[in-house]
Amino acid sequence: MARITKWHFANIERRRIKGREYKRKAAARIKAHDREKLLSDPERHWTRRAITRCKNRAKAEGAQFDIDSSDLLPLPEFCSVFGIKLDYFGGPERRTWASVDRIVPALGYVKGNVRVISFAANWAKSDSAGDIIGAHKTIS
Repeated sequence: MARITKWHFANIERRRIKGREYKRKAAARIKAHDREKLLSDPERHWTRRAITRCKNRAKAEGAQFDIDSSDLLPLPEFCSVFGIKLDYFGGPERRTWASVDRIVPALGYVKGNVRVISFAANWAKSDSAGDIIGAHKTIS
């Protein structure tokens, strides 16, 4: 046991480098796997991830949560606020990413109170521009 401990202390930097390399390779494998799943069924994959994120956020904020993937489907092609094409793949243009919006934030993630809009619209709404965008407005 003492020999192993000595080796670990003598090779701290080597272990750090190996650990970083392992994490980088593992992250690349995970990203490739997620990308394959996303391309095979983008609606299902995106909605599952979105529901999980909403659930975690509701738990952290102490908000209500009772939605499922059917509340987000069918996924819109364009943002109902800005009219820009939504990106469900997480491309380089973050403002076009699809985002789950609570129409009335105080109600939480409940049926009838969520919609899919662009990240830019959601950010603008949360950045005190909700009165400009219209928190109650839903364009179909």
